[in-house]
Amino acid sequence: NSETKEKRVHNNVPLAYDFKHPQRVSKDRIRAVENIHEQFCRLFSSTFAASMRMVVDVDLAFVDQPLYGEFILSLPTPCGAFVFTAEPTGGKALLCLSPELMMAVIDRALGGKGVGTSGEMRSLTSIERTIVSKLVSSLLRDFEAAWESHFALEVGDVKLETNPEFIHAANSGDPAIVAAFEAHSTTLNGLMHICYPLSTLEILLPRLGVNTVGQTEDQPRENSVA
Repeated sequence: NSETKEKRVHNNVPLAYDFKHPQRVSKDRIRAVENIHEQFCRLFSSTFAASMRMVVDVDLAFVDQPLYGEFILSLPTPCGAFVFTAEPTGGKALLCLSPELMMAVIDRALGGKGVGTSGEMRSLTSIERTIVSKLVSSLLRDFEAAWESHFALEVGDVKLETNPEFIHAANSGDPAIVAAFEAHSTTLNGLMHICYPLSTLEILLPRLGVNTVGQTEDQPRENSVA
């Protein structure tokens, strides 16, 4: 196909680059975003370990640039998506816990060993929602702290949404930046994602790197966003 070429190799498997969906954020700024989320990763690990009362390792798995709709389609139904506003940008973002992580937190809080189930996600009871929401409140404080040295973000209007069809943070065709984290211990292994529609980060990204937003790596500088 003339519209694709081998762009990256992951685990020795070539990944095709689709020119219909060019990477909208430069490599320098993606590296800066990775650095912010590496800091968040360390805070996440400490917060999660304190909540679980056990050693929990958290790694930044990747930072990628899918379309917003592609990310939403990847979520299970029901899901554990916490939609929030990042002030002062006014944009929305999502913090999504995998079913394994949520059930492990709930199991531990209710006196279990913190085992995450690998089966299909079920609807949460009101008590279970309270347990998970308490953890997410702490994680969102960590989120603010990770961004603090670059931009003073304040999280607000946090809402739990369990049906991906009802999550309206952006249009499905809008570009997004997604950071994925893997948490693992002796009893659990699960993912958490933070998804930013690109419009949420547009005023922040110029502070993070030397290249421009909204252009591919080889586009000229005169098209840059100040």
